[in-house]
Amino acid sequence: MQQLVESEHRIPDGYRQGPYELEVFRSASNIPQHCWGGIIDLLNEIIATNWRIDTPWWSPSDTPFREGYGIAFVRHDDQIVGFTIWRRLVVNDRPTISRSGIELRPEHQGKGLFGLLLKGVLDAELSSVLEGDEVYYSWRTRNPVAWSAHAKVCTRLLPSLVDGNDDGSLQDVALQIANTLYPDRALELPNMVIRNSYPNITYHRQPSYETNGALTEKFRRLIPDTADAIFTVGTIRKSGSAA
Repeated sequence: MQQLVESEHRIPDGYRQGPYELEVFRSASNIPQHCWGGIIDLLNEIIATNWRIDTPWWSPSDTPFREGYGIAFVRHDDQIVGFTIWRRLVVNDRPTISRSGIELRPEHQGKGLFGLLLKGVLDAELSSVLEGDEVYYSWRTRNPVAWSAHAKVCTRLLPSLVDGNDDGSLQDVALQIANTLYPDRALELPNMVIRNSYPNITYHRQPSYETNGALTEKFRRLIPDTADAIFTVGTIRKSGSAA
């Protein structure tokens, strides 16, 4: 698949990492419509390298090509080998970034690409935020490695699974975001669990955090069912080097 929009998405130097390049679309709906079907097929194909899926995760009736969604692709030798999708919300008059998943083909994992994708998301969303301002940042996962990577960019967290320093002031925000993203599922407090968050989909191999066994065990204890996930809300403060 060729580069999707040549005129708008020339690859900046900061979006190159070795043989990899990052292509970012803050508004996924700006991608030409004739590309949508092929991209949906590709997203599901990449997801299937990490998960067993009974039905396609993305479909023509449930796509990222909607208002408020962004998407970024990782390329290697002009092939898309990974992606991330996110959604923009406004909660309590504050910009909110809600991550909707990140997937990399197995052979390209462990190469620092999570950080490259995160840079693309934050650059896109913090560009219009004043220095020093905070934005809300949310994600749901059953992967302790992914949870830790997201958590490292946050100044406040609920839940803070590593140190237990939960910021209770974020509970109302968490409930608002979860109700918007998952209106048919309840956010269970205080463990911040969303049941049946991954219906009809299970990992080929459940990720574990080799350097943090305690975090892996906490995930296994809180969400033993493979369909459940932990939902987290944090804040990110824009600094001079954040975007």
